[in-house]
Order: sequence, then structure tokens, then C-alpha cells
Amino acid sequence: LEALGIAGQVGICGQDCENAALAKIESGQMTFTAFTEFAQMGKDAIVLADAVINGKSIEGAAVYDNGSGGDIPWLPTEVILVDRDNLAEFKESHSWWVE
Repeated sequence: LEALGIAGQVGICGQDCENAALAKIESGQMTFTAFTEFAQMGKDAIVLADAVINGKSIEGAAVYDNGSGGDIPWLPTEVILVDRDNLAEFKESHSWWVE
């Protein structure tokens, strides 16, 4: 974007909130990044697997049609969009993730 002369005029998003992305957000080279609460995703996967194996209903689950002909239960995982406005707050609340 810098080579084209349009840096800062086009929004740029990343995934996984890596330290390099956070630095680019801080410097204004990147607009935002998305952080998935993957620890919760793992816990939810265990709950879903147990429920499916044991024929239990899944509290709070939604369904997703993946094209296989049936609805697949899933639990939405929180995604945090990190931009300049909440960067400091994210770094503080997720200090275990940030170098």
C-alpha cells in the first residue's frame, strides 16, 4: 500500500492478534485484528463432543448447515476485534498472549 501511495487510506485486518499485528495497529499501519478466544473454543469442543457421543442436548448451541445434508451443532466463540481504541485494554486483559 505504501508503494501505491495509499497507505492509511485502505483498512487492513489481520487474524490471531499476533504481536506484529498489534505493533502495526499501534503505528497506524494496520486497522484492526481479530482475536478468537481459543481457550473457550477448546472447552466448547469438549462439551459438544460429549453431548453428541452421549445423545444429550446442547444448551446454548446453534446449528450450522455445512452442506452435508444435516445441521451441525456449534457454540459460537467470542471474537474480539482489536483496534487503536481498545489496543491498550486488550494488552492488559490478555497479557499472557502479548509479549
